[in-house]
Amino acid sequence: MYILGIIYLITILLITRFILRSPKKSIFIKFICALLLLYKTVEYTIYGLNLELTKIPIEYSTISYFVFSITVLFNLKKLNSIASFIAFISGLGYLLAFSLVGHIFIREQGTIITIVALINHTILFIGSMIMISHGKIDLNESKSIFKFTTIYLIYVIVLNIFFDFSQENIFIQMLLGINFGYIDEKIISYVYLLYFLGLVIIYTAVIKIFFMINRYLFMKGHRNYEHTI
Repeated sequence: MYILGIIYLITILLITRFILRSPKKSIFIKFICALLLLYKTVEYTIYGLNLELTKIPIEYSTISYFVFSITVLFNLKKLNSIASFIAFISGLGYLLAFSLVGHIFIREQGTIITIVALINHTILFIGSMIMISHGKIDLNESKSIFKFTTIYLIYVIVLNIFFDFSQENIFIQMLLGINFGYIDEKIISYVYLLYFLGLVIIYTAVIKIFFMINRYLFMKGHRNYEHTI
């Protein structure tokens, strides 16, 4: 499974490279976003009609499905940096995780659900690469990303006040609700401090990588354009 996951990741990277060179990449991104938004809207409408309250969108990647698709389809340029980043981190994060522990996903969630999730996150990753290849994103947009993240965390906290998600396998819940109860009480507060500080550092590093990729794709696209003149 590990080998298959790595092969899939490499294949997606090659496909992404090919798509980025295509003059029809803008049409492609709108097409896949339309499919993604339609599918997710129907899915969560069904959850709502069945009163499955624990299915309320709370996961980071779930939010990214809607934010990214709507931003692309309705050309909401003010949300470009936020939408492309959350799609990037959600998509790439899942692809990397699948390449390493895909067998665990299949064992816990089933083959069909895992494949569907893999396709959805692949769309997010490829879509984010297409979006950030269109132009250079201002570094100050990192502030907007942090603001969105703060609002998202508040949203998660509020939902947890009113609904019980303890039975759901939600990554953000596991990330924020990690239990260090087995550690000595004298140092546990420091452990939590270091843990959350580490999360912030990693998140900040991913944002920097995101901007680096944006500049690389923009400059590469700019050079290719000059060669065609």
